[in-house]
Amino acid sequence: MKKVNVLKENKIVQTAYFKDDESLNNWVDLLEKKFAWGKPERWVKASDEDISNALEQRVIQTEFETYTEYKLASEYTIEITDVTAEFEARSKVQKRTKKRFFGEHMIDKIAANNEAKSLTIEQIEAFMNDTTIFSLREHLWAGNIDTFITKLTASDVSAFFTTDEKAAVIAECQTFLDDLE
Repeated sequence: MKKVNVLKENKIVQTAYFKDDESLNNWVDLLEKKFAWGKPERWVKASDEDISNALEQRVIQTEFETYTEYKLASEYTIEITDVTAEFEARSKVQKRTKKRFFGEHMIDKIAANNEAKSLTIEQIEAFMNDTTIFSLREHLWAGNIDTFITKLTASDVSAFFTTDEKAAVIAECQTFLDDLE
């Protein structure tokens, strides 16, 4: 991932991000041809532009004439920075955040399903105090969806969930993870 900053008079006038060098180069080429940021570094004749700030000069000799060209600086600067590491780090944090939100969503969904079952106070207490259920709930809260799937798959939770309910929760979690990639 590359970040491009275009500067004029030491101020950023445009920023863009690119996944590959080809896209970056095509974008720069297109906008340079349109003079989107001003004139690029160039060679000119004295009659074409003000040459008082020329960087250097050269003599051009052709079959028909001899003349002097002057090199003028670009009116802008392009800075290219590789931001792959920062982008990947940000992406990892965003995935963790999505996993935590999904985990909370699943806790709410399971709670709503349990409320619909009209459980007794004793059944609710047993559910809340079960160490396996507690551990599973903690993994959902933390966004550890992979671990939650593994533990739920290996756990006997038949006292609290039907086989179909368990399978549906596992399938929904796995679909979420597949879509996350």
